[in-house]
Amino acid sequence: MNSIFYKVFSRYVIIILILTFVIFLFSFSIIKNNHIDTLSDSLKNLAISIEDRVLDFIKSSQYDELDSFVKEKGKNINARITVIRTDGIVLADSETDPQTMANHGDRPEIIQSLQDGLGKSVRFSSTIQAEMMYIALPIIEDDRTYGVLRLSIFLKEINILLNTLRTRFMAISVIFIIISLVIAFYFSNNLSKPIKELVATSRKIAEETLDITYKENPQNEIKFLANNFDEMAAQITRLFAKTNRQKEELRAVLSTIQEALVVLNPDNKISLYNESFARLAGRENLKNVPIQDVIPHGFTELLSQVNQQNQYYTKELDLMGQTYLCSFNCLKTRREVVILLHNVTELKTLRQMKRDFIANVSHELRTPLTSIKGFIETLLEDSNEEKTHYLNIIKRNTDRLINIVEDLLILSELEKRDFTLKISAVRPSELIRNIVQIFRPKMEEKNLELYLELPDNLPVMEADEFKLEQLFVNLIDNAVKYTEAGSISIKAEASAGNIVFTVSDTGIGIPKNDLSRIFERFYVVDKSRSRRVGGTGLGLSIVKHIVLLHHGHIDVESMKKKGTTFQIVLPAKSDNRTALS
Repeated sequence: MNSIFYKVFSRYVIIILILTFVIFLFSFSIIKNNHIDTLSDSLKNLAISIEDRVLDFIKSSQYDELDSFVKEKGKNINARITVIRTDGIVLADSETDPQTMANHGDRPEIIQSLQDGLGKSVRFSSTIQAEMMYIALPIIEDDRTYGVLRLSIFLKEINILLNTLRTRFMAISVIFIIISLVIAFYFSNNLSKPIKELVATSRKIAEETLDITYKENPQNEIKFLANNFDEMAAQITRLFAKTNRQKEELRAVLSTIQEALVVLNPDNKISLYNESFARLAGRENLKNVPIQDVIPHGFTELLSQVNQQNQYYTKELDLMGQTYLCSFNCLKTRREVVILLHNVTELKTLRQMKRDFIANVSHELRTPLTSIKGFIETLLEDSNEEKTHYLNIIKRNTDRLINIVEDLLILSELEKRDFTLKISAVRPSELIRNIVQIFRPKMEEKNLELYLELPDNLPVMEADEFKLEQLFVNLIDNAVKYTEAGSISIKAEASAGNIVFTVSDTGIGIPKNDLSRIFERFYVVDKSRSRRVGGTGLGLSIVKHIVLLHHGHIDVESMKKKGTTFQIVLPAKSDNRTALS
């Protein structure tokens, strides 16, 4: 009984019986409901056709004439007509004397018609002692309800029709089941026969019997499957070999990567890793091990953030006493995360040594440069014209060196790990207006127009006021230096909890190829012009550090000979900001 023939045939039988039962069960209900709906519409239309006449009788209180009219109409339309007053008193009825009829105010179709405008009910009539269908319409004129017009018919004829249909349908169902079973038997046999032959053939292949002959079979698909068994097995063997080869190549590539690499599944468990990661973790057999068991909990919190953003992410982290540059890449289709950890401890040490060296050299240079400048100014007081020319050149270059040293010291201070902003309440509009006063003489000298859009109702910021002054001094100073004609515009506005500052000029602009590097220290676009106007190449680097310390961001747009626009977005509220590592 476990053969495929019996399994297929039994399922055919079950499906046929279920379908027959479902059709038999629901068809009568559907036929009855449809017929009742058709009769309901007919009764409703009949009620509408005599409604005006009934209304005239009621308005003129001609109840005897109304009763005669109803009885005559009831004979003509083959339906019972009843007119009921709004208080339930029967005024006229086509089948019975209305005086002998009980109050109809509690009838469901009457209540429904007065509430919804149309009442419908199928129930047993206690007056006529038969099952009937009722349709009730309120008689309304000028928003006044005079009564209810109800029409009803016997359901005996419908039930007789349904009983006849039920008997015929049962006979048809039996014939349908017999024919279906015969067809099911034929299909099941045709399906199972070639499969049995295929099973026998596959058994011979499993027994390594090479002398195999296949019978001709009209089932072309199954015959094709049987004839290609050997080819399929060979193809599977080739695919397995290819997969194993690719797996070995992947393993070889992963083992040669010096950086630690690990792949995490959606549950943050390790699904793949290389030897470098195993050395970092200090253990083997990391498959399906939760990442929090290998790396401290701070790493897990970062993973949660990466999964929410679902995009490429990099961050420098301290792990196992070393500093790693961690790259996170989400595989969206598999919901996995690929993590590459590059040990940058030595690079960070070298970077810190460079910072310390620059800071120390800057400190050491500041004192002698200040002394040199003082002596030059003293010599200028008692020098002739020729000496004054050379001393001015020395003084100008000394001032430039002093500016570079001062900017380097500012940068060194900003880059300290323990640097903390001194947060206080800052009024943005007032701050910028005070800074602009410093540059007004230079703007007037160049005939530059100044446009300020600084609303007085801007929110008070929580920021380091001195650092913001440095930020805007550098930006406005650059705008003045590199704009020979035109205007400078400064704008501030509130937006979604931030303050957005815009500093624009109509100066020489910045070439497109240089835009990505202007925030690097010592990077200048035009070196000769920068030396002429006294630029150090550190101003924009200082600006960017101050913006990042305030957890903001800065964007720049520029076109050569058209001007430059800097946009700075800073949070209005502080959140315990500290220096970047």
